Amino acid sequence: MMESIFNALPAELVTQILAHRYTKPTSCALHDLVPEWDICQRRNRGLESMLRQTRVDTYVVPAAPGQNGTVSTTFDHGDDDHIHFPVMEDVRDLGGLGSSQHRELAKRWLNSLIQVKHKKPNFELVSEPVDCDRMLRCQEMRSLLPYEDDRYYRHKAERNRKQDTVEEASDNPDEDGKDLIPLAEPLEAGETPDAYYRHIRHLMLCTPLDVWRLRLTDIVTMPISGSMMPSVQRARNDIEASLISERTDCFYLDWERLEKLESLFLDLRGYSWGVTVEDDEILGFHDVRFLARTLCLYHKASLKLLVIAGLRSYGLWPGAQELDIEAAEKAETSIIPNADPVDVREYPGDPASKDGVNWVMMFRGALQPGGNLILVDRRCDSVELPMWRGGGYRN
Repeated sequence: MMESIFNALPAELVTQILAHRYTKPTSCALHDLVPEWDICQRRNRGLESMLRQTRVDTYVVPAAPGQNGTVSTTFDHGDDDHIHFPVMEDVRDLGGLGSSQHRELAKRWLNSLIQVKHKKPNFELVSEPVDCDRMLRCQEMRSLLPYEDDRYYRHKAERNRKQDTVEEASDNPDEDGKDLIPLAEPLEAGETPDAYYRHIRHLMLCTPLDVWRLRLTDIVTMPISGSMMPSVQRARNDIEASLISERTDCFYLDWERLEKLESLFLDLRGYSWGVTVEDDEILGFHDVRFLARTLCLYHKASLKLLVIAGLRSYGLWPGAQELDIEAAEKAETSIIPNADPVDVREYPGDPASKDGVNWVMMFRGALQPGGNLILVDRRCDSVELPMWRGGGYRN
């Protein structure tokens, strides 16, 4: 019924109607990135602003050679500070549409901010073998984004089907299980299937706090006893290894294939949280540095906006001093002999200290002239008024 009605209307009108229907209410992108922090709708905004519990540092890359960049720091987030992008619901599996209408709606979705979120796993160990591959990567993520390990998992699935031989991996992205944009009807001359990810312009990778803080004991509840001990212990080890690696899986995207990317939002709160609780397996400095080098290599001077949350939060809180341009553009480097150009910048000092890493210099190579790097941090997750009664502040 719906398809027949839509087919009777002009395609452009149908697209406008559906785009309006599936567009989410306007909200600030910073709130969507780290909703637990309530950056835009804080209950004690005046108190937090006075105590400078939230800080947003913005660095603007020089627009031309020979010019200096600019920096600004704010300890509040008012109405004039919001970052707005259109956000639509995922329309890939929307039914009741013709291919051409679905295609036009998909183009609208690809021009909006694509939000990809980890999901916390919830299961108990049993005596049967446990498939713990990609626990945090839901099917929506795996079918949309290109990961470095896609071919590994495809070959593993083929081996699990007991195929005698596994063909050589193809460079065709749809063979890695990625969703394809619907083809037009009638088919346009020379048109071939194309993956959604090749047309993503604005991407947000979210990791909820309960995922960053997830421990093996939170998802494995069955006690080990008797004859089950060896198999269950192996399963627990596999799950723990998978959990550690998957929390950093955004670093293992095939960034080169996200060729139209303009804006990128990253939740890296696990880095400062790991330092705070002295658990470097949550997210290590080497993981963040690898991400920076990869972005600077495959998106060199191409991003218009890069927003990163959580590199200097919790135990790495840098204090209430505003960032100045001299500190932001301080390029202390040590050259590694015979290193790839993307690897020549090493950052001295202790990366787990408040002043040990110049994050601006580490990531600025991915930004185009005039591009913006925004660092968002909080001293603690929330400030509650009862904290201030009878004993002072507790973080």
